[in-house]
Amino acid sequence: MLSDRSYLTPNLNWLRTFIDVAMNKFLLYYVEVDNSS
Repeated sequence: MLSDRSYLTPNLNWLRTFIDVAMNKFLLYYVEVDNSS
């Protein structure tokens, strides 16, 4: 279990970081489109 957990933790951290970046880009894009219309 410990080996599996230590293997999954970096993947979860990467996934969380990827989601945060994707959400930030999506929000910035949404704000630009909303302001331009």
